[in-house]
Amino acid sequence: MTIEFLHVCDYAFQCERGKPCIVGITEAVIAQGFPAECSVVTVAIEHRGAPLERGWLTCQVLQPNAEVLGALDYDIQLDAAGRRFMAHTILRATFPQAGTYTFRVTAGEQTLAEKSIRVRLPIEETGALN
Repeated sequence: MTIEFLHVCDYAFQCERGKPCIVGITEAVIAQGFPAECSVVTVAIEHRGAPLERGWLTCQVLQPNAEVLGALDYDIQLDAAGRRFMAHTILRATFPQAGTYTFRVTAGEQTLAEKSIRVRLPIEETGALN
């Protein structure tokens, strides 16, 4: 099984025709202070593989120090075309400190995909551009 894409966004769903719909793809979260809280963070993932293939995967959120902030284990079965779209929603996601957080999907010890976002204070407070 492989991952065709992984996006961190505000909201994701599959429309009635089966097309993934992804709203508010993000690469950064601007925090007013720490710990920072986002009311909703969604991880949108398109899985590909053999028709009806099954797998046991893990979606992790890693802190800037590489410690696991949270994880979700999930069982997945691809459709007859060898695809499956899933959206994992995290309510009240809390980021303890500034830095780069990595969203990673693994199968056992193998990393299938990852996407990093930056959580930081507004530019005016840090004096930095990124």
